Amino acid sequence: MASDLKPRLCVMKKEENGYGFHLHGEKGKTGQYIRKVERASPAEASGLRAGDRVVEVNGENVERETHHQVVQRIKAVEHETRLLVVDRETDEYFRSLRLTCTEEMAIRTSPAATTPSPSPSTSKQGNGSVSKRSEISKPIRKPPSRAPKKVCGSILCLAVIFP
Repeated sequence: MASDLKPRLCVMKKEENGYGFHLHGEKGKTGQYIRKVERASPAEASGLRAGDRVVEVNGENVERETHHQVVQRIKAVEHETRLLVVDRETDEYFRSLRLTCTEEMAIRTSPAATTPSPSPSTSKQGNGSVSKRSEISKPIRKPPSRAPKKVCGSILCLAVIFP
């Protein structure tokens, strides 16, 4: 269901062995992707999954940045990082609507989060229990891309491991 397709904000604190994910980009394709998530790592605990596409790093859109630039953004904050990510289905849905994902639209998946993000509101249900729900701001429409699409037969994997 389309209402279930939302970006995820994965917040993680760096441990002795790092964050526990592998980032990669492919020649001829835009974007940076999560290739692998280590078991029992901060990345796994935050909800990061293999195959996710990275949209933002620490609140900055990285969709058109190089692999090196994205790595530098991750390293810029020493002990914590926030990755706004989308899975393939969510990515296709937002692209079909020409929408850019933002943190305001995200489901926060950090285990440290004690309240829903963003803007939690409380409502009483018929059975007397209280539920919290997040209000999502309006998505930002982006104009259609005028850049020609590149097709490349060879794949060059640029990988950085965040152990």
